[in-house]
Amino acid sequence: MSTSNRVLTLGLLLFAVAGCNRDELAPYGFPQPVEVECESPPDAYLNVPYSWTPSHTNGVDPLTWMAVGLPPGLMIDAATGEISGTPTEEGAFPLEITVRDSAMPAQVSVVSCGDINVLPGGIVCGDPSVPTGIMGEPYMHTLQMAPGVGSPPFTWDAQGLPMGLSLDTNTGVISGTPTEVGQFNITVTAVDSQGTVFNQDCGILEIFPRLDVDGDKLLQVYPDGCVPSGVTMQDLIDDGVLVGGDGTPITCEYRQSLGNGRFPAGVSIDANDCSIQGTPSNSEPYGMHVWITTFSQGNVNAFVPYCTPQMVQAPGAYSVTKTYQGVESTLKSGTTQQSGSMAAFGDNTPDPMVEVEEVCNAPACFYKFYFAYNTLSAMASVSANPNGKLGMGGAFDGFFHALRFTDPGVPASITGRHWVVNIDFVYCISDTESDCDSKEKAIANGSGSNYIFGVVVRP
Repeated sequence: MSTSNRVLTLGLLLFAVAGCNRDELAPYGFPQPVEVECESPPDAYLNVPYSWTPSHTNGVDPLTWMAVGLPPGLMIDAATGEISGTPTEEGAFPLEITVRDSAMPAQVSVVSCGDINVLPGGIVCGDPSVPTGIMGEPYMHTLQMAPGVGSPPFTWDAQGLPMGLSLDTNTGVISGTPTEVGQFNITVTAVDSQGTVFNQDCGILEIFPRLDVDGDKLLQVYPDGCVPSGVTMQDLIDDGVLVGGDGTPITCEYRQSLGNGRFPAGVSIDANDCSIQGTPSNSEPYGMHVWITTFSQGNVNAFVPYCTPQMVQAPGAYSVTKTYQGVESTLKSGTTQQSGSMAAFGDNTPDPMVEVEEVCNAPACFYKFYFAYNTLSAMASVSANPNGKLGMGGAFDGFFHALRFTDPGVPASITGRHWVVNIDFVYCISDTESDCDSKEKAIANGSGSNYIFGVVVRP
């Protein structure tokens, strides 16, 4: 081989070595795929304009962007990758982005980006909408802007509110007392300090009738005006006695309070179905025990009169019989209807009339009775007159007495609901007057003769 050939060969070899230098050929190297950063898309808000552009590296411009899974109302700009629009549906929307660059051949990247969460608008109505209300009960709820949305202060407006409710334009507080029942579609607008308008359909505000007692239906189903033992809450609802309510759980209990009467020993309320179980213990007086069972739903209470008889008298007790409007009603309650602050029951006919029978064969016989009552105000007039001896001629077969009261000062706290009056009598008959000249002596010498009578007062 000649020298010149060797040089040429070396030159070719040097050229070959130089041709492997990557710096020299970098513009013609292998293209890198586009890398998209979109793991946590920012939240969007229903009916609020949205804009977000994922960041990226690598790729040969221009790029072409596509997206799958966008919330309704949003779209992606094929040239820039910007996702924008106004979401029209709440929810979590899994997003997938595809990017194609302009290399030859083109490099394609497909990236799962996580969810775009569309929250309930820039205006937060509630959880998730405005809370329900009850007719006749105070209502208050505050509308708010989502964190970071808009520039405070905001000016508020609402359309569709029920009668009795209004919106404070400065604070977004809905307040008042609803005066109508129904479903009301509420639309809210908030304008921020920059003049940006945010609109939000806050859904349905439902105003329920308050939990209450239908007094007419109560009398129709239970003519004595009170619910007997064994009746469940579902029975009351099915019979139309317990009405209204918002569908949330109802509890029941006896509460010692003005107008609620006295709950007799030996009786209990079943916490599961609100039925009355058991009978009054022997320590309780003979007659009809009446009280109020309170049904509660949230802050609303309904007052239902209940009753149960004590049918067992103490050994040796006098016979006691009550008649009312010509009918024997010893173990029945009475009813009356209140008018304003006035409540009254009975008359001086006498009606009702209580007869206490006990034969006394002594030359001289004496009788006395004592009574106590609850609920009635200091303005009340309570009387067991007229009263008198039973028996013809000189015979003494017992005595009778009336029962009546008039109260023009019923407290306002109970005038709009059912309440009860209990009147408890202690009787004494003896041939010695001093045996009966105090309540304590009457109890000791009257062989445990007593009688309790309850009156249900309707609003």
